[in-house]
Amino acid sequence: MNHNYTTFRFPHVKPLDWETVFQQVGHNDESMPNEAIDLISKMLIFNPDQRITAFEALAHPFFNELREEGTTCGNGKPLPPLFDFDREEIQAAQKMNIFDKVVPERFRESMLELVKTDKEDGDKDAEDDVKTSE
Repeated sequence: MNHNYTTFRFPHVKPLDWETVFQQVGHNDESMPNEAIDLISKMLIFNPDQRITAFEALAHPFFNELREEGTTCGNGKPLPPLFDFDREEIQAAQKMNIFDKVVPERFRESMLELVKTDKEDGDKDAEDDVKTSE
């Protein structure tokens, strides 16, 4: 910093809303979807405590199309496996109350079974540990 300039006042600039910022942005002659603007605005919040987390973003309506059965990539190929969450991720989604929003209904039962099975296996291991320590 230049020592000759001890004070500098930045000009006050009026903020623009995100709709204005993305007014000219589009794809295939379509304007930016409102869901996309909403998601971006939640991701670009300066304060990290107020910013949406990546995991919370998965539940955002912008990604609803990916949860629909039969959705394909833009080139017509099938989507990669998007809903292969592990036990910790499933439990985190449940704790955050976003499990039903993130996971399509057709995958919920098998995922919940995974958590249940892992819990039962953990309970058996804990019982075995108690028996061996006696």
